[in-house]
Amino acid sequence: SLVCSHGITHNSQVFDFLAESLLDEYSIHCPDMLGRGKSDWLINKLEYYFATYVNVMQQYLEYHGIGQTDWIGTSMGGIIGVLLASMDNSPIRKLVLNDVGPISPKSNNQICKIIADQLPEGFASRAEADEYFALSMRLAGVDRPELQKRFVSCMIESDAEKGFVLKYDPGVFAYTRELPEYNDIDVTYWDEWAKVTCPVLVLHGKDSFVLTEEIIEKMHSTHCNMQVVEFEGVGHAPH
Repeated sequence: SLVCSHGITHNSQVFDFLAESLLDEYSIHCPDMLGRGKSDWLINKLEYYFATYVNVMQQYLEYHGIGQTDWIGTSMGGIIGVLLASMDNSPIRKLVLNDVGPISPKSNNQICKIIADQLPEGFASRAEADEYFALSMRLAGVDRPELQKRFVSCMIESDAEKGFVLKYDPGVFAYTRELPEYNDIDVTYWDEWAKVTCPVLVLHGKDSFVLTEEIIEKMHSTHCNMQVVEFEGVGHAPH
């Protein structure tokens, strides 16, 4: 089996393109994390954090009878994968980290704060939504018009009053307001990374602000079974 775990503002649909190409090889699971896509929103917004996500994914794997799985994690989904892979009797057989290491650097946390402060309540038209996502799509290397259209369709849904709205709970960013001290520090999981023994493939956007050469070098220093594929001219989370 293969589990695809999305980034902080994404949902399961962003993996449609990948899943379509791997259906002959894998039983594929692309869950919507809490607060995203079709999953329920949490009442206590500060529970949107990694301990919650890891616990939910452990329950998910158990519910579906998945004892061992390969894991593809984009950004937030990658850190979830690292934490699961660090456990005794880990369910993860092979781990793909899409532009993330065992750290959320303060540069990323500060950008999350900016995103949270500027979240739109809705989009009056599809054109407005396309414009909102244009920068993030360019950073992720989504340059073909047909992919751009599908990507934006994954991220929004129609709303009777607001036209179109984002398909996630704005509360996923509550920590940036209620725990501002985390905006200015690196949140690290190096101890957990040291316990990861499975093969790891790292996908790295060369212009990424989340995964740097220094982070990759440090990852290499404690993990010998790790390969890196780099994408020139692409930023965070290559699509």
